[in-house]
Amino acid sequence: DEMTTFTGYAFEPIDASLQGLPFVFFQFVIPVPEPLAIAAGAFVGFWTMYIHVSEPDLPWPFMGAGYHLVHHQYNWFNFG
Repeated sequence: DEMTTFTGYAFEPIDASLQGLPFVFFQFVIPVPEPLAIAAGAFVGFWTMYIHVSEPDLPWPFMGAGYHLVHHQYNWFNFG
């Protein structure tokens, strides 16, 4: 099984909405400047692409593509 950049964005719409809900909710609880919220969303998007393109592993405690591949091979565990 080979992961591609698009693998990170290929999931069920309800699941996607529920994963993004805390990000939106906490912006109302803790006021965040708009540029910071946009930068955080962009960072999450790039991180999602990075962990799905089989780039070299990152040092601990960061999760790289090698570790994330386990999540896709053994999808009964959610490692992130």
